[in-house]
Amino acid sequence: MEKDSNGLQQTISSSTIVSFKNVSKKYGKILANDGLNFDIRSGEIHGIIGENGAGKSTAMKLLYGMEKPSSGEITVKGRIVHFSNSRAAMDFGIGMVHQHFMLSPVHTAVENILLNDRKSKQSSFLNWILPFKLGQVERELEKIAHEMGFKIPWQTPVEMLTVGQQQQIEIIKLLYANVDIMIFDEPTAVLSPSEIVKFLEMLRFLNGQGKTSIIITHKLGEIKEICDQVTVMRQGRWIETGETKNYSMQDLASLMVGRMVNLSGLDRGERTSGDAELKIEHVDLERGGKWVLKGVDLQVHRGEILGIAGIQGNGQQELMHLIGNPAFYKKAPFSHSGKISISNTDVSGLHSRDIRDMGVGVVCADRHREGVLLEESLIENDLLGHDSDYQNSFGFLDRVRANKHTLEEMKAYDVRPLEPEAVMGGLSGGNQQKFVMARELSRKPRLLLCSEPTRGVDVGSIEQIHTELLKASANQMAILLVSSQLDELMRLADRILVMYEGCIVAEFLRDQFDESKIGLFMCGGKA
Repeated sequence: MEKDSNGLQQTISSSTIVSFKNVSKKYGKILANDGLNFDIRSGEIHGIIGENGAGKSTAMKLLYGMEKPSSGEITVKGRIVHFSNSRAAMDFGIGMVHQHFMLSPVHTAVENILLNDRKSKQSSFLNWILPFKLGQVERELEKIAHEMGFKIPWQTPVEMLTVGQQQQIEIIKLLYANVDIMIFDEPTAVLSPSEIVKFLEMLRFLNGQGKTSIIITHKLGEIKEICDQVTVMRQGRWIETGETKNYSMQDLASLMVGRMVNLSGLDRGERTSGDAELKIEHVDLERGGKWVLKGVDLQVHRGEILGIAGIQGNGQQELMHLIGNPAFYKKAPFSHSGKISISNTDVSGLHSRDIRDMGVGVVCADRHREGVLLEESLIENDLLGHDSDYQNSFGFLDRVRANKHTLEEMKAYDVRPLEPEAVMGGLSGGNQQKFVMARELSRKPRLLLCSEPTRGVDVGSIEQIHTELLKASANQMAILLVSSQLDELMRLADRILVMYEGCIVAEFLRDQFDESKIGLFMCGGKA
């Protein structure tokens, strides 16, 4: 380690491939990056960590040419670079896999890669859609996929593929473009446990091929497992860069948020459960003649957190959607039977607004598609599903009261920037998630349908969200919790049900929790 002109520690190495020198980025009055100074070595796996809104993604967008620095210099491969756009960065060997994939859902995998291929764009439009062109490219892509151990159905629309396959297409897109610096923004946030293992194995393989990988993540266990070096950022500033082996997970967590963070578990306190708030009885759901849910029976009691474990795609989200909007599934291509009761009232034919009006809160797994309006202000987003709460005696919206409530929520959950008029799409993913949690929990619903509550959220905010969920449950809220993070379910739930191929295949009480046994049932095995 050496000191820069400001007396800050930084890594200096002859093998440096990327260097940030006093790099800052301003958006109006907001300083997203403030004098960043750190290096990334060639051929390493480098972790970038920090709390939500720390400026991690912004810094990597500067490197990738999506944004331009307000001041400072970025050096790549020994040259000061000024990329005009991300295409210029890719031509220089830099690629990025975004947290929310940049794929056209209606196009096939091979078409998506061709849409990004500069060589194809230089030829005529008709040229790259001809069958022989598609066949030639598909053979090249299949060679890359085989080397990586990926299995991609090239002629299937992307929207019909798993999240893991979509991520693999993004990776193949970069390899097809011959990039040697690969940026991954929250790469495991939407993956199942088995897909995470495969992803980490893939990173090691790329590392062996001489690629430089940069990973933005909140998962400290993955940082410790896979990264050679780690850079910590906080409130837009660079804090420290060093060898990962020299830090404990507690060290990293404290550096991220600037305080001690409890990683050992939360005090659950005295807990009592009451009557069943939600009852699901013999529920079947078909889509186009195929079973999505089969014979599902469960109850969630007041004061209870019921966890649903399962590998993504086994019916968990369909179950949550069905409870939140039963009437939608009464029409083609769906058909469902069975009974759904909330507060002892049969809701099987009700619409989502009716369900909301019964005192049900909803945290969706995909906040961008279902939870927020990215182009609207935070105030407008706070009103989603709750606009009638802010009508004055004349039936008009009381905007002053709405603004005040939004500001209170943002302060309580440390949503940054603290600007109710800010556009939702301008917030980091973690701050968007904290906002959604604040919106739903602040209304104190009787029943909370909660999917992936901490997806893309930093370790300090995870602690806060977990605390708030336990507090709400202690105050007799019934919570149905779906999470791809088994450790999260084991930390919060009073009971865990395991779903496999649309069926409930196992139940575990809290004193029976066993990660290996639950994982076995998630994969279709039996104890």
